[in-house]
Amino acid sequence: MNKEETQQLGQAEQFGKRIAMLLAVSDMPDDQKAAWAAIIPKMTFEQIDEFTDALSVKQLGPAAAELADLKKELEAIKTKRNVKVSDAVQKAEDDVAALMAEIDAKDQPDSK
Repeated sequence: MNKEETQQLGQAEQFGKRIAMLLAVSDMPDDQKAAWAAIIPKMTFEQIDEFTDALSVKQLGPAAAELADLKKELEAIKTKRNVKVSDAVQKAEDDVAALMAEIDAKDQPDSK
């Protein structure tokens, strides 16, 4: 199993434990809990994440809602950072290419 698969497996285990805990403490009827548990394997990670966020808000109240908001804010910050890093890398690559071209031009004998 490669590193990415191991990471995905760990993420799936985290989701599973979180959902089990939230469903266990939920005040919904047992038949609804069973129905949700039955469809979870067919859900995407994104759907599972949204579902657990919704259960968290219901069970844990305002603190969970604030945590969910902070999580989304952190993801937005990460995305902005990744864009800035990508832009900086591209600029550095462009600058190096320009310098290499300048060096190559200076190394060429004058054709006079």
